[in-house]
Amino acid sequence: MPFVTRLQPIRNEWVKLTPAWRRRLLLLLAADLLLLLLHTAHFLHLLPDPRFSVETDGGFAEIFQYGKELFVMLAFAGLALARREPHFAVWSALFAFVLADDWLMLHEEAGAVLASRYELFVPGLRGRDVGELLFAALMGAALLPLLALTYWRADLAVRRDGRIAAVLVALLAGCGIGLDLLHQALYRTPFFVPAGMAEDGGEMLAMTLLVVWAGSRYAGRAAPAAVSSTAGRSSGLYPNRESAQSNPAPAGVVSPPRR
Repeated sequence: MPFVTRLQPIRNEWVKLTPAWRRRLLLLLAADLLLLLLHTAHFLHLLPDPRFSVETDGGFAEIFQYGKELFVMLAFAGLALARREPHFAVWSALFAFVLADDWLMLHEEAGAVLASRYELFVPGLRGRDVGELLFAALMGAALLPLLALTYWRADLAVRRDGRIAAVLVALLAGCGIGLDLLHQALYRTPFFVPAGMAEDGGEMLAMTLLVVWAGSRYAGRAAPAAVSSTAGRSSGLYPNRESAQSNPAPAGVVSPPRR
Protein backbone atom coordinates (compact mmCIF):
# COMPACT_ATOMS: atom_id res chain seq x y z
CA MET A 1 0.00 0.00 0.00
CA PRO A 2 2.09 2.94 -1.28
CA PHE A 3 -0.22 5.58 0.25
CA VAL A 4 0.13 4.12 3.76
CA THR A 5 3.89 3.84 3.27
CA ARG A 6 4.14 7.52 2.39
CA LEU A 7 2.21 8.43 5.55
CA GLN A 8 4.63 6.47 7.74
CA PRO A 9 7.01 9.45 8.35
CA ILE A 10 4.04 11.52 9.54
CA ARG A 11 2.98 8.77 11.93
CA ASN A 12 6.54 8.58 13.23
CA GLU A 13 6.46 12.27 14.16
CA TRP A 14 3.66 11.64 16.67
CA VAL A 15 5.33 8.50 18.00
CA LYS A 16 8.50 10.53 18.70
CA LEU A 17 6.68 13.21 20.72
CA THR A 18 8.11 13.71 24.17
CA PRO A 19 5.81 13.09 27.17
CA ALA A 20 5.54 16.86 27.71
CA TRP A 21 4.31 17.48 24.17
CA ARG A 22 1.93 14.53 24.39
CA ARG A 23 0.38 16.11 27.49
CA ARG A 24 0.07 19.41 25.62
CA LEU A 25 -1.61 17.62 22.73
CA LEU A 26 -4.15 16.04 25.09
CA LEU A 27 -4.82 19.39 26.78
CA LEU A 28 -5.42 21.12 23.46
CA LEU A 29 -7.70 18.33 22.27
CA ALA A 30 -9.63 18.55 25.55
CA ALA A 31 -10.01 22.31 25.08
CA ASP A 32 -11.27 21.79 21.52
CA LEU A 33 -13.79 19.22 22.73
CA LEU A 34 -14.97 21.55 25.50
CA LEU A 35 -15.53 24.38 23.02
CA LEU A 36 -17.54 22.06 20.75
CA LEU A 37 -19.66 20.95 23.73
CA LEU A 38 -20.29 24.60 24.63
CA HIS A 39 -21.28 25.23 21.03
CA THR A 40 -23.75 22.34 21.22
CA ALA A 41 -25.18 23.75 24.44
CA HIS A 42 -25.61 27.11 22.73
CA PHE A 43 -27.34 25.45 19.77
CA LEU A 44 -29.74 23.76 22.20
CA HIS A 45 -30.48 27.19 23.79
CA LEU A 46 -28.82 26.21 27.07
CA LEU A 47 -26.20 28.97 26.77
CA PRO A 48 -27.69 32.11 25.16
CA ASP A 49 -24.41 34.01 24.85
CA PRO A 50 -23.48 33.91 21.11
CA ARG A 51 -19.77 33.84 21.98
CA PHE A 52 -20.16 30.16 22.88
CA SER A 53 -20.90 29.37 19.22
CA VAL A 54 -17.89 28.25 17.15
CA GLU A 55 -19.42 30.11 14.19
CA THR A 56 -19.43 33.52 15.91
CA ASP A 57 -16.75 35.95 14.78
CA GLY A 58 -14.81 36.94 17.87
CA GLY A 59 -16.29 34.08 19.90
CA PHE A 60 -14.37 31.99 22.40
CA ALA A 61 -13.53 29.24 19.91
CA GLU A 62 -12.36 31.69 17.25
CA ILE A 63 -10.12 33.56 19.70
CA PHE A 64 -8.62 30.21 20.68
CA GLN A 65 -7.91 29.56 17.00
CA TYR A 66 -6.21 32.97 16.72
CA GLY A 67 -3.85 31.94 19.49
CA LYS A 68 -3.00 28.69 17.72
CA GLU A 69 -2.32 30.45 14.42
CA LEU A 70 -0.10 33.01 16.14
CA PHE A 71 1.84 30.24 17.89
CA VAL A 72 2.43 28.31 14.66
CA MET A 73 3.51 31.48 12.87
CA LEU A 74 6.06 32.26 15.60
CA ALA A 75 7.28 28.64 15.75
CA PHE A 76 8.04 28.64 12.02
CA ALA A 77 9.69 32.05 12.31
CA GLY A 78 11.87 30.72 15.15
CA LEU A 79 12.83 27.69 13.06
CA ALA A 80 13.71 29.95 10.13
CA LEU A 81 16.04 32.01 12.33
CA ALA A 82 17.55 29.07 14.21
CA ARG A 83 18.27 26.98 11.11
CA ARG A 84 18.63 29.87 8.64
CA GLU A 85 16.15 28.19 6.34
CA PRO A 86 13.96 30.36 4.05
CA HIS A 87 11.49 27.48 3.66
CA PHE A 88 10.34 27.89 7.26
CA ALA A 89 10.10 31.66 6.74
CA VAL A 90 7.60 31.10 3.92
CA TRP A 91 5.53 28.83 6.15
CA SER A 92 5.59 31.55 8.80
CA ALA A 93 4.38 34.09 6.24
CA LEU A 94 1.58 31.71 5.25
CA PHE A 95 0.31 31.51 8.82
CA ALA A 96 0.66 35.26 9.23
CA PHE A 97 -1.76 35.54 6.32
CA VAL A 98 -4.07 32.87 7.81
CA LEU A 99 -4.17 34.82 11.09
CA ALA A 100 -4.84 38.14 9.33
CA ASP A 101 -7.47 36.52 7.13
CA ASP A 102 -9.38 35.05 10.08
CA TRP A 103 -9.05 38.15 12.23
CA LEU A 104 -9.95 40.72 9.56
CA MET A 105 -12.32 38.41 7.62
CA LEU A 106 -10.40 39.09 4.43
CA HIS A 107 -11.79 36.16 2.44
CA GLU A 108 -15.38 37.05 3.36
CA GLU A 109 -14.90 40.64 2.23
CA ALA A 110 -13.02 39.65 -0.92
CA GLY A 111 -15.61 37.00 -1.76
CA ALA A 112 -18.44 39.50 -1.47
CA VAL A 113 -16.61 42.03 -3.68
CA LEU A 114 -15.79 39.44 -6.36
CA ALA A 115 -19.33 38.09 -6.34
CA SER A 116 -20.90 41.53 -6.77
CA ARG A 117 -18.45 42.64 -9.44
CA TYR A 118 -18.36 39.53 -11.65
CA GLU A 119 -21.76 37.95 -10.87
CA LEU A 120 -20.23 34.61 -9.94
CA PHE A 121 -22.52 31.63 -9.93
CA VAL A 122 -22.10 27.89 -9.33
CA PRO A 123 -25.15 25.64 -8.82
CA GLY A 124 -25.67 24.92 -5.14
CA LEU A 125 -23.36 27.70 -3.93
CA ARG A 126 -23.74 31.40 -3.27
CA GLY A 127 -21.79 33.82 -5.41
CA ARG A 128 -19.98 34.91 -2.25
CA ASP A 129 -18.82 31.34 -1.63
CA VAL A 130 -17.40 31.15 -5.16
CA GLY A 131 -15.65 34.49 -4.62
CA GLU A 132 -14.08 33.22 -1.38
CA LEU A 133 -12.84 30.15 -3.22
CA LEU A 134 -11.28 32.31 -5.94
CA PHE A 135 -9.62 34.52 -3.33
CA ALA A 136 -8.12 31.46 -1.61
CA ALA A 137 -6.86 30.19 -4.97
CA LEU A 138 -5.20 33.54 -5.75
CA MET A 139 -3.45 33.63 -2.37
CA GLY A 140 -2.31 30.05 -2.81
CA ALA A 141 -0.96 30.84 -6.27
CA ALA A 142 1.09 33.67 -4.76
CA LEU A 143 2.66 31.55 -1.99
CA LEU A 144 3.05 28.16 -3.68
CA PRO A 145 5.95 29.23 -5.96
CA LEU A 146 7.88 30.51 -2.93
CA LEU A 147 7.23 27.28 -1.04
CA ALA A 148 8.32 25.22 -4.05
CA LEU A 149 11.48 27.27 -4.65
CA THR A 150 12.64 27.19 -1.02
CA TYR A 151 11.75 23.49 -0.78
CA TRP A 152 13.88 22.73 -3.83
CA ARG A 153 16.86 24.60 -2.31
CA ALA A 154 16.49 23.04 1.16
CA ASP A 155 18.31 20.02 2.57
CA LEU A 156 16.68 16.63 3.10
CA ALA A 157 15.71 17.23 6.75
CA VAL A 158 13.96 20.50 5.93
CA ARG A 159 12.22 18.90 2.96
CA ARG A 160 10.85 16.20 5.25
CA ASP A 161 9.52 18.85 7.63
CA GLY A 162 8.08 20.74 4.68
CA ARG A 163 6.18 17.67 3.48
CA ILE A 164 4.70 17.07 6.93
CA ALA A 165 3.68 20.74 7.20
CA ALA A 166 2.08 20.51 3.76
CA VAL A 167 -0.03 17.49 4.79
CA LEU A 168 -1.24 19.25 7.94
CA VAL A 169 -2.02 22.46 6.04
CA ALA A 170 -3.88 20.40 3.42
CA LEU A 171 -5.98 18.96 6.26
CA LEU A 172 -6.68 22.50 7.49
CA ALA A 173 -7.59 23.70 3.99
CA GLY A 174 -9.77 20.67 3.38
CA CYS A 175 -11.82 21.51 6.46
CA GLY A 176 -11.77 25.29 6.06
CA ILE A 177 -12.54 25.36 2.34
CA GLY A 178 -13.86 21.96 1.26
CA LEU A 179 -16.17 21.33 4.21
CA ASP A 180 -17.18 24.99 4.23
CA LEU A 181 -18.44 24.70 0.64
CA LEU A 182 -20.23 21.47 1.53
CA HIS A 183 -21.74 23.20 4.56
CA GLN A 184 -23.19 25.97 2.41
CA ALA A 185 -24.41 23.51 -0.22
CA LEU A 186 -26.40 21.65 2.44
CA TYR A 187 -28.30 24.76 3.55
CA ARG A 188 -31.94 24.02 4.42
CA THR A 189 -31.25 20.31 4.71
CA PRO A 190 -31.04 18.11 7.85
CA PHE A 191 -27.29 17.81 7.28
CA PHE A 192 -26.56 21.55 7.49
CA VAL A 193 -25.78 21.64 11.22
CA PRO A 194 -23.67 18.42 11.28
CA ALA A 195 -21.67 19.69 8.29
CA GLY A 196 -20.96 22.94 10.14
CA MET A 197 -19.81 21.01 13.21
CA ALA A 198 -17.53 18.85 11.04
CA GLU A 199 -16.07 21.95 9.38
CA ASP A 200 -15.32 23.83 12.61
CA GLY A 201 -14.22 20.74 14.51
CA GLY A 202 -11.90 19.73 11.67
CA GLU A 203 -10.29 23.17 11.59
CA MET A 204 -9.75 23.06 15.35
CA LEU A 205 -8.20 19.59 15.17
CA ALA A 206 -5.91 20.53 12.27
CA MET A 207 -4.65 23.63 14.07
CA THR A 208 -4.07 21.65 17.26
CA LEU A 209 -1.94 19.15 15.34
CA LEU A 210 0.00 22.02 13.73
CA VAL A 211 0.61 23.66 17.11
CA VAL A 212 1.98 20.48 18.65
CA TRP A 213 4.09 19.49 15.64
CA ALA A 214 5.54 22.97 14.96
CA GLY A 215 6.12 23.57 18.67
CA SER A 216 7.93 20.27 19.13
CA ARG A 217 10.08 20.96 16.06
CA TYR A 218 11.03 24.36 17.42
CA ALA A 219 11.77 22.93 20.87
CA GLY A 220 14.15 20.40 19.29
CA ARG A 221 15.77 22.86 16.88
CA ALA A 222 19.24 22.46 18.47
CA ALA A 223 19.16 18.66 18.53
CA PRO A 224 20.85 18.05 15.14
CA ALA A 225 23.88 20.14 16.11
CA ALA A 226 24.23 18.35 19.43
CA VAL A 227 23.96 14.94 17.79
CA SER A 228 26.50 15.73 15.09
CA SER A 229 28.92 17.07 17.69
CA THR A 230 28.62 13.90 19.76
CA ALA A 231 28.98 11.74 16.70
CA GLY A 232 32.09 13.63 15.71
CA ARG A 233 33.73 13.00 19.07
CA SER A 234 32.86 9.30 19.02
CA SER A 235 34.13 8.86 15.46
CA GLY A 236 37.56 10.30 16.27
CA LEU A 237 37.13 13.66 14.60
CA TYR A 238 37.82 15.29 17.97
CA PRO A 239 40.63 13.16 19.48
CA ASN A 240 41.31 13.41 23.19
CA ARG A 241 43.39 11.70 25.83
CA GLU A 242 40.73 9.13 26.69
CA SER A 243 40.41 7.96 23.08
CA ALA A 244 44.19 7.72 22.76
CA GLN A 245 44.43 5.60 25.90
CA SER A 246 41.55 3.32 24.86
CA ASN A 247 43.06 2.76 21.38
CA PRO A 248 46.71 1.68 21.77
CA ALA A 249 49.05 1.81 18.82
CA PRO A 250 49.22 -1.32 16.59
CA ALA A 251 52.00 -3.85 17.13
CA GLY A 252 55.31 -2.81 15.65
CA VAL A 253 54.56 0.91 15.87
CA VAL A 254 56.47 2.86 18.50
CA SER A 255 54.38 5.39 20.33
CA PRO A 256 56.01 8.76 21.05
CA PRO A 257 57.07 9.28 24.67
CA ARG A 258 54.74 11.22 26.93
CA ARG A 259 55.93 14.55 28.23
